[in-house]
Amino acid sequence: MRLNLALLLLCSAVLTACSGSNGTPADAGSGGCTTPRDCPQTPPHACIDQGGTTKVCVLICTKNADCATGKICEDGTCNSPGCGGDSDCGSGMICSSGACTQPTPASGVGSCFVTPNPAVVHAGNKLALTAVVKDLAGTAVPFKGVTWAASAGTVDSSGMLTAGATAGTTTVTATAGTKTCTAAITVY
Repeated sequence: MRLNLALLLLCSAVLTACSGSNGTPADAGSGGCTTPRDCPQTPPHACIDQGGTTKVCVLICTKNADCATGKICEDGTCNSPGCGGDSDCGSGMICSSGACTQPTPASGVGSCFVTPNPAVVHAGNKLALTAVVKDLAGTAVPFKGVTWAASAGTVDSSGMLTAGATAGTTTVTATAGTKTCTAAITVY
């Protein structure tokens, strides 16, 4: 009986020491992840590599207003600011997640998705779209050179759609490297 009680107390102490307040291992951090499935889906989050073996869940965004105070929307995710734009970085570098970094090469793109998708917009109005680019492992990465196209209306190089004058469904396509992703936009 004493052995069972001692074993129960030992197991309880180990579990308490190894878990955070939300039941995750203490070394995973408050937003730690290893794959995108480890992150909340509502609102949508991405698992972002923070260098080395550290990955965290970050909110996917289309504009700064989607992010918490003190965060900015960059490359489709909310991040702490560092550099304010590519012009703050050296030659060949881009500003991503608030830091200057090398852009992901086209050959490193595994997939992408457009957000928001689906979306609704009044005829003739504008809608900001973001392409979130993922590497071959499924982690969101910085990528420079996404190209955009729309089946109706126009979309500029930053993903800003100007809806056509006619109601219906507009398909917006983003291309990152050799990968394409689409969004269905209802125009009314």
